[in-house]
Amino acid sequence: METSTEPSPSVPPSACTRCGTFAPLVDNGWRSLCAPCGELARHPLEGTAPHVSTLVTATARIWLDLWSFAVPLALLFAVPHALAVWLLAPPWWFATLYAAVIGSFAEALLLSVAAEWAFGGRRDVRRALPRVEQRYFAVVGVNLLTNALVLAGMYTCVLGVFAIAVTLAAVPIALFERANPLIAVRDSWRRSRGHRLRLFLLAAMVTLPLVVLSDLPNILVGALRPWHLALTTRQLSVMGVANVFVVALLNTVPQLLQLAVWQATRPAAPKPG
Repeated sequence: METSTEPSPSVPPSACTRCGTFAPLVDNGWRSLCAPCGELARHPLEGTAPHVSTLVTATARIWLDLWSFAVPLALLFAVPHALAVWLLAPPWWFATLYAAVIGSFAEALLLSVAAEWAFGGRRDVRRALPRVEQRYFAVVGVNLLTNALVLAGMYTCVLGVFAIAVTLAAVPIALFERANPLIAVRDSWRRSRGHRLRLFLLAAMVTLPLVVLSDLPNILVGALRPWHLALTTRQLSVMGVANVFVVALLNTVPQLLQLAVWQATRPAAPKPG
């Protein structure tokens, strides 16, 4: 079932902040503009439909709009992880736990700033931060739940990708709709109904390369073993650190994809929390 993404005129006549015209304003949850300005200022993400091509286009557009914010943010939050890889050689589960607990703040901040830009027309970190601070633990909870589902499903790769596909909207639901983690995962599952095959294909396109890349050092070690070649500890550490930063940068794409999926499947205009 298609969901409406049209804003509703719920603001009484007032001066439009964009053109100054006194008229009934159209409220999309982030800004109130007159109808003509609302159409002119409309970001492509607002009209996203739950189709692979439109979701890819919307994600690419918002990433290109915000790369100068997304890239430094990803690199900054990857530094502690890289230091741990360099100094401690942490176990396999460390990356997942780090992403869920520490990376959730960066993810929530990126999504909140992206929403401010796409729906409000301003890249305002100061407006985004209070929402992130209030909803941080909910986002952590969602990421822990979804990671558990994905890890359980990874015994068969198809189930793991399916778990990612049906929970793509869960973090934005927790962040913008103020839902608790269980409700956010449940609502993401429900909203994916009718679109699950397309979301599955999209999740496979985005996440499988990341999974392979994140395990690249181990893959390389295994590939060299039959040739009786081996990498030194220092070489493995350098490769691990580089891998952390590359994966952190590439991970901004599926993070912003979550916003596009949420927008495409939500039942009503966004109401910022």
